[in-house]
Amino acid sequence: MKKIIIILTAVVVLYSCDKDGNYLVDGGISSPEVGTTTMEFFKAHSQLDTLALLIEKAGMADLVNGNNTIFAPNNLSIKNYVNAILADMREIDPQAEYTINDIPLDTLTKYMGGYIFPEK
Repeated sequence: MKKIIIILTAVVVLYSCDKDGNYLVDGGISSPEVGTTTMEFFKAHSQLDTLALLIEKAGMADLVNGNNTIFAPNNLSIKNYVNAILADMREIDPQAEYTINDIPLDTLTKYMGGYIFPEK
């Protein structure tokens, strides 16, 4: 029984090897320069465009475009954040119609600032 398992394992291992070696070919030398500002990059990508809107609303576009590092949360993360903030606001006044524009600027700046770090 052990011999059969060893033979089957050897056959699977040998069969799964890539014979043409394409796994060694990459796309070339990568460049960190994208030829655009960070905000333009965020706006151009569908998973980061809401982040760009919140950064502009918080008045932090110059900070993001500066010599800083930003860990960019995607749209799903931002949606969860906005829903949590608006849910807290609805507890105060359940009848009110709150939108993203009702989030206090200091709350938004604090949240966005948590993702921005000085220097590259």
